[in-house]
Amino acid sequence: MDFLETKRSLLEDLEIIENAITERIQRNPELYYQYILEAGKLFPDVKQPRPSLVSENKIYKLKKNKRNRKQIILQQHEIDLFLQDYREKQKLINEINLSQDVQEDDKDLRSFEQKLQELEEELINEQENFQLDINLKRGRYALFSSSTGPSKRTNIISERARDIDLNRLFTRDEQYGEYMELEQFHSLWLNVIKRGDCSLLQFLDTVELFVNDEKYLLAPPMDRKNDRYMSFLMKLSEYVENFFYKSYVLFEKEVVEGLIKSDFENSYCRGFLKSESKGIYCPLCYKWFKTQAVFENHIPGKNHKKNEAKRKRPVYSEYKLHRYLRLLKDELFHTKSFVERKLAFTANERMVEMDSLTQKYEAPAYDVTEREDDGQGGSEQKDDKLQEKHLFGKSFDMPLGPDGLPMPYWLYKLHGLDREYPCEICANRIYNGRRTFERHFNEETHLYHLRCLGIEPSSVFKGITKIAEAQRLWKNTQRQPQFVGSTAAVPAEKKLSQTKLPVGMELEEEDEQGNVMSKKVYDELKKQDLA
Repeated sequence: MDFLETKRSLLEDLEIIENAITERIQRNPELYYQYILEAGKLFPDVKQPRPSLVSENKIYKLKKNKRNRKQIILQQHEIDLFLQDYREKQKLINEINLSQDVQEDDKDLRSFEQKLQELEEELINEQENFQLDINLKRGRYALFSSSTGPSKRTNIISERARDIDLNRLFTRDEQYGEYMELEQFHSLWLNVIKRGDCSLLQFLDTVELFVNDEKYLLAPPMDRKNDRYMSFLMKLSEYVENFFYKSYVLFEKEVVEGLIKSDFENSYCRGFLKSESKGIYCPLCYKWFKTQAVFENHIPGKNHKKNEAKRKRPVYSEYKLHRYLRLLKDELFHTKSFVERKLAFTANERMVEMDSLTQKYEAPAYDVTEREDDGQGGSEQKDDKLQEKHLFGKSFDMPLGPDGLPMPYWLYKLHGLDREYPCEICANRIYNGRRTFERHFNEETHLYHLRCLGIEPSSVFKGITKIAEAQRLWKNTQRQPQFVGSTAAVPAEKKLSQTKLPVGMELEEEDEQGNVMSKKVYDELKKQDLA
């Protein structure tokens, strides 16, 4: 019955590893979101999470604190180590199941029950050691278990992953996968093109060509028959591939490589590019073929077979570079932006920036002052508790009313002071409560901002908070010969002309708020739903 005990122990290990991974994702959902968003680029069938959950770092209804990039990458490498253990233990369980099926063919039920009873007696006798064994397993995969003491939580990773050192995987300039260190390939590129007039930014523009599906084939920076060029692409492809797997360590390398290779074999070698005017392009022979039939007849030919034997490996590296750069499009953009900023720095600014990068690189992943969640719910539960405190008067941090004095939360909400009203004219200032919002239209601050816009204040502009709407209304009222409510100075000649206007232009209307204005202005506002 040794195989039953072994199987039970392995299943227990699987459950402990699953709980350890779940604990880390609950602590920081970004560990999962970073993986699933990138997986959507490779596998279109992967369901993407809601953008609000990703931006707020939520899992279900619980909002979690965001962690620094070093901590995210470190814990992803830790989870990858857990998954390796998980797969190994699953293989052992499968092997036990196979051996169990073979052994049970030669056993009868009586011998099975007898050995099961012996196992139960053995487990009862070793109960204390059994419990200790579980605690040791849990402690090996627990957060902070690699710290020097239980009271000093200085290292976030577990005892199982204590040997992971990100500074061995990433250089300082890579900043744990945020930037690609492509400067080392710039000097190699200068040797390939045999010129010295290509700047680093121009080289990055050249690398950016490989993000596009067609440009790197139809408009390459060099002749694709050049051996130096293809040899350089193989080195660059190897770096980009390694950078991808250490930045997104949760991807299984075999699965991604298998997908890229199958795409290359099924599509690329059979004419990936098609054009109505030119036909079908062969990436190995660098030629266009007019029709599908001509292209298919060309594939078994001696010329194509010869080129396939000679060029398939470098062309496959070129294709891999294209696919991985598509996945690392954001990192390439950040790298280019960072290089542009560095070139614009003065000598002192560059030293300060490099010192800042060095400090981030050498700093520990976990800050001992970092706040940890207590596991008692998310922001919604905290809001409910805060409201209960206000309702029952158990907190002194009650909201302030319009008079500046504390007031109970239920009264604060009854007066509508929990509702916010922004005013773009007043520099996007927010007013709490409808009454305060209505009152501010007659205050000096709002009138001053109207005059700054070239608008003479009047009751017509009450209720308008958008700058564009106020300017449009002002233009419409300026077109009218008579504008009731305007305080602008009117010349004597215009006053005389106003008395000769038709009677219909002098009619006045009153809106629901009691503002008096001319009938034409009132009709104009009514059309715009402003009256």
